[in-house]
Amino acid sequence: MQNHNEYLKQLEYYLLDLSVMERAKLLSEISEEISTKELLDLEDPLSFINTKRNIAGFTPYQEKQNFSFLRFFAKFFALLIISSMLFVGFLVWKFTPLLKIDDATNSITILGGLIDIDGKSGKVKILDEVQFTEDKYTDNLLADFSLDQRRDEVILNFNSGQFTLKGSPTSELKLNCKLSVAADNKMLITNDDHILIDFTHIEGQTCEIQIPQDKKITLEGKEAAINIERPEFNTYIELEAGSVTITPEVEIDYNFKLDVKEGYTGTFNSSPEEDAYEIQISIGTGSIVTK
Repeated sequence: MQNHNEYLKQLEYYLLDLSVMERAKLLSEISEEISTKELLDLEDPLSFINTKRNIAGFTPYQEKQNFSFLRFFAKFFALLIISSMLFVGFLVWKFTPLLKIDDATNSITILGGLIDIDGKSGKVKILDEVQFTEDKYTDNLLADFSLDQRRDEVILNFNSGQFTLKGSPTSELKLNCKLSVAADNKMLITNDDHILIDFTHIEGQTCEIQIPQDKKITLEGKEAAINIERPEFNTYIELEAGSVTITPEVEIDYNFKLDVKEGYTGTFNSSPEEDAYEIQISIGTGSIVTK
């Protein structure tokens, strides 16, 4: 260091973050103070200026670090690795066991139930969507039932299955099912005011059911994939899990009452007309959508 002016220039560099007035005031005071001292008696510029900044109420000077691509990418990849480890840990915790094969029930569970394949019933569940493999069922059940003003409803109870509901061209209820076991006389029960179809003692089935105009159908089960095609009948469905797809008839009025506890419900427009067909659906986990 050759003279006091060079010393002051170094001090000024450490004050560049201050306003012009604040910087000028501090430099004026410092210039008077050091003018009577020997250069060898002065502290190094950074230590000296930080002392003065502290006395004046300013934070100490810190050298700004230049941007470094190497440092940036090192931090980025470190953060990426930590995030990936946390995400993998979450997946293991959330979806344990990752893979479970049960030979006794002929089922496979992947990611803690995110994907569930039931070999006995032919059910394949991915997320909230449930589908059934029709070629798994080899036993046919064909039946026709007459419905009238008194006996105007069919009630179907089941464990799991796939169903298509559509209108009947006649006054008869038409049942076309493929079952996982042979049909027996306990499955179909005719009462005075309704017909009961009981599939609760079998693993699964796929059915096409044709319902006469202005009649009622009630389905209650654990898991199902159900398609309702242009209904001109009242429909009541209660599921623990599954999906329901509704294709409304354009010129028909409907009164929708739809409830999905966990999942997705599409947009449906209900009619205020008293004679609108009722479609009431309640699902624990799953979806209700329209085509």
